[in-house]
Amino acid sequence: MGLIRGRLSKRGLRLLLSVTVVASIVALLSGGVAIQQYYASKTVVQDETLTVNEQDINASLVAAVDKPTFKLFAPAWRMLGGDANKANVKYFDEIFTNMDPAKVKALAPNAKVYRYTLGPYVTSRYVDCSLIPTEIGASIKENCGKAGADKLPNDAVARQVRNHNLATYAVQFENNFLILPDSPAALEYAKNEATEKVKTYDGILSDSMGVAPLGPGYLVDPVWKEGTSGTYSKLEWLDAQSKLLQAKKTGISDSKSLIFNGLANGNAYFQEDSAKRLFSDAIYGGMAERIFREPHKSVDEWIGEAAWKKDVDMIIDVQSKGKRGYWWSKCWSGGGSLKRDTCLDDSGGDVARDKVRRFVMVSYLM
Repeated sequence: MGLIRGRLSKRGLRLLLSVTVVASIVALLSGGVAIQQYYASKTVVQDETLTVNEQDINASLVAAVDKPTFKLFAPAWRMLGGDANKANVKYFDEIFTNMDPAKVKALAPNAKVYRYTLGPYVTSRYVDCSLIPTEIGASIKENCGKAGADKLPNDAVARQVRNHNLATYAVQFENNFLILPDSPAALEYAKNEATEKVKTYDGILSDSMGVAPLGPGYLVDPVWKEGTSGTYSKLEWLDAQSKLLQAKKTGISDSKSLIFNGLANGNAYFQEDSAKRLFSDAIYGGMAERIFREPHKSVDEWIGEAAWKKDVDMIIDVQSKGKRGYWWSKCWSGGGSLKRDTCLDDSGGDVARDKVRRFVMVSYLM
């Protein structure tokens, strides 16, 4: 993204190549490649051999400190791969997790560690038992309302359009109960949660932001907009989520960062009513986890050229906003007899997976 038009120093090229090698190791272990894009400095070294347009691109990408434009980050809310992966943790510059940050930094001393949060969702512990639908599994039901003083007031919990007395939840994650992002009680909860959870971390990741809950089949039933007979428009929902993010930022100090996940991919990003509207002064960066491939597609399925170009344009657009971009290309097809979310059981073996890694890394480094 842009480096194709600028000229790197020999040292810069070596750094980029080292990032490529490390990322290939990570891809082998985790079934995905996770890259962060950043501005190291606004002071740059101009390359006078370039055309005017090329100089503009060069100026926005080449940092005076001669650091790589891309680094590795770890979406580690499912932990860091156990003992087998310990030697690789030091390569990650930023890590999103619920693990004790002291233990993470023992493996990666220079990494920033961000606390993972569920964004606009809570587990059953925070929801009054009277709102839990009957079809919810017993192991989830038995924990309902057990958050004590932290349990949400009922008016902060999103209800179903077809039954205003029941909470709505994500179909694939039935312990993810949606909250109303802009209700006063939810905003107070978000602020307090941020204050409490960030104490020993470098910031917060707010997962699952954006308009996905409004899509067909994502929730067991659409979220009811109080005072109407229907649900929210996408713009209304994004406005409510912006207030939720602002509440989270209010709960943490200025020295700590707030990042959200929900950019999805370029096709979604460039819609008028997309999660790109969540960028504000409160936001440090945004994450996309469907970039350059759909995670559950077969290892030998490729996105088209138009979709690829939109993904590249998304990277450029986030950079133009002065925000950090977190780009996560996953291979979670769950193919084969074991149905694991790693692509390790797909046909084609290492040859096919290596093609995916090369395609993804070249796309990032352009």
